Amino acid sequence: MSNGGFIKLSQNITAESTDAALTVPASKTVVLNLNGKNINRNLTSAVADGSVIVNNGVLAVEGEGTITGGNTTSNGGGILNNGTLTLYGGVVTGNNAAGMGGGVYNTVANTDTDGFWMTGGLIQGNTAGSYPAISGDVTFNNLAVVQINAEGTTVSVETAKAGMADYSYVKPVMPDNDKLGPLMELSAAVAEAETYRDMVGDNNPALSGNMSTLIDGGKNLLADPASSKTSIEIHTDLLLLAIEAAKHDLALKRVIITIPAKSYVARIDADQRQIEMAVEGVSLYSVKNVTDSEVELTAALSVVGAEMPYLIYNDKDTEVTVNIVISSDAADAVTYDSEHFKGTLVDKTFTDADMQFADHYVLTGKNFVWVKDAGTLAAGKCWIELVPASESNARALSIVFEGGLANAISGIDADKTNDNEPWYTIGGARLTGKPTAPGIYIQGKKKILVK
Repeated sequence: MSNGGFIKLSQNITAESTDAALTVPASKTVVLNLNGKNINRNLTSAVADGSVIVNNGVLAVEGEGTITGGNTTSNGGGILNNGTLTLYGGVVTGNNAAGMGGGVYNTVANTDTDGFWMTGGLIQGNTAGSYPAISGDVTFNNLAVVQINAEGTTVSVETAKAGMADYSYVKPVMPDNDKLGPLMELSAAVAEAETYRDMVGDNNPALSGNMSTLIDGGKNLLADPASSKTSIEIHTDLLLLAIEAAKHDLALKRVIITIPAKSYVARIDADQRQIEMAVEGVSLYSVKNVTDSEVELTAALSVVGAEMPYLIYNDKDTEVTVNIVISSDAADAVTYDSEHFKGTLVDKTFTDADMQFADHYVLTGKNFVWVKDAGTLAAGKCWIELVPASESNARALSIVFEGGLANAISGIDADKTNDNEPWYTIGGARLTGKPTAPGIYIQGKKKILVK
């Protein structure tokens, strides 16, 4: 209740002896659907602030169920109303107040914004020093039976009205009954959308921003008594669609990776992956073969298999950011050098014994560099392992594309070419024949512009 909103009981609530009254803060609005359940303060003797519910804000009670077990040394054994209270349903019974209003005590005069209205439900079987049922300035409408007089006698609504203050109108301070269900659904959708918006976060700023707009719109509808049922239902549907979009987005397990110019990033994931949206000059590879001086890459990949270590290469002269997501397509059929190219899904600690057993190389962007000392490699990272360890092994392994094309196409001899030699994309992917699409390609270690 302290958070406001729409509450529907799923079980009976019985207070412990150390529990306080359920309180609606002055700035909050609560619709409480008893849903056939009971709220029991469970007090056998009077205590200070022994009411079941203290309403300082706006409270509407609906549905079947009871509010019972209050026992206070002052007023309002069942409900102490200091704000706006509307009773649509429920039974306030079995409560006691040493002062007035064993069932309900209303501290404020009925005005256009404050007070107690009762359009249904029942208040009976309460006890008090005076007025066991209700005390204070109240308004009734369309009641069946209510207990009201000081002796605790159950009387008709006509008698009740005759003995109380203005009853000629019911201020619509709370939504109509036919709007309460849709409003509860909208409130639940707003709360769920806030959770998923925060989970999506920076990984999808467009979706997160759209959800924030819908959330704010939902809160405005909840706060406006004039909101139509149709607008409430439409907005709830929009929020639910956004929530489904967020769930789908989270299912992609998007990873945002920034790659420096002419550099590599190495990864391993538990599920098969692909680049979410193609980025010119950026390709996926795995390692085809490792020697004591070179790491040869496979052909470019579209979908990387689950738990297969891979590299992402940025052939551009500027830094790029790419999104790596789960792929529902079949992984590329490729054999990688699993003996030497390894990855870890959890943080991996290398001991001194590990370092003596083999030479280990980690990616530094341009190539794989030998690591001398033991340490920990973070989850999702990859390394090269060469066994047996040898002082003769290189301190760095250069990266070459399949067929021996040099890393970052550096050192190309522009004077040599052979029409029989294979063609490669600028990113190092080998082609099956001579390219027909315009662009820059590699053949025989020479850059060739195809127009």
